[in-house]
Amino acid sequence: MNSEQNISPEKAFEQFNKIRFINSITDSIANYGVQCGMTDFFDILDMNCGAVPDGEMNQVIDPAAPVQFLSLYTKISQDRFAMAVIQVARLSPVCKNAICQFIADIGRQNQLSAGAPNTENAQNAEHAPDIPNTPVQAFEILQSIVLDGMPETPPEIICKNETAIIWKKTGTSTEESWQKFGGDISFYNELLKIFADNLFEPNGLTFTAENGLYKIALK
Repeated sequence: MNSEQNISPEKAFEQFNKIRFINSITDSIANYGVQCGMTDFFDILDMNCGAVPDGEMNQVIDPAAPVQFLSLYTKISQDRFAMAVIQVARLSPVCKNAICQFIADIGRQNQLSAGAPNTENAQNAEHAPDIPNTPVQAFEILQSIVLDGMPETPPEIICKNETAIIWKKTGTSTEESWQKFGGDISFYNELLKIFADNLFEPNGLTFTAENGLYKIALK
């Protein structure tokens, strides 16, 4: 997809919300790094990754070229998240564990259960199914929240049924960001599992990432 191609308003809005969501997580991790002595860390992130402007979608995305702007901000956001996590985790095992606990907390804060999403915390609550009773519903929710490239590189479904869904990525943008900053993509997958397991814990679902395949299944 080139920058002149169209994207539906719904997909554009979802992508922008995913960008905002990961940036809020990145800012919290970076703030923790500052508290741990990385006094200029936000400046370092800006210099190495760029920054996404503050504001609502209609304030920061040119309606004449939404894909171009969303692609740029997606790349910036993925780079910032990767660099923040990698650099702060390297400070000490305590810092790495703190990141894991923070991601678990974010998952719990965004749980969808009891027939209604947590609208105070869920970034895309109005677009997500009310209750992720099935692995397929949970997969759709995860895709609506987690930023991993642009919509033109959707995951490839390997198999799905009433008890599980298995997929693999078709894009490599997340891996490229982690490689750029010398990180281990297995730690990203560990954080994704922590987030998903806590997000879907009330719904009896589990998440795994092994050998390039991702799976959500009933417990």
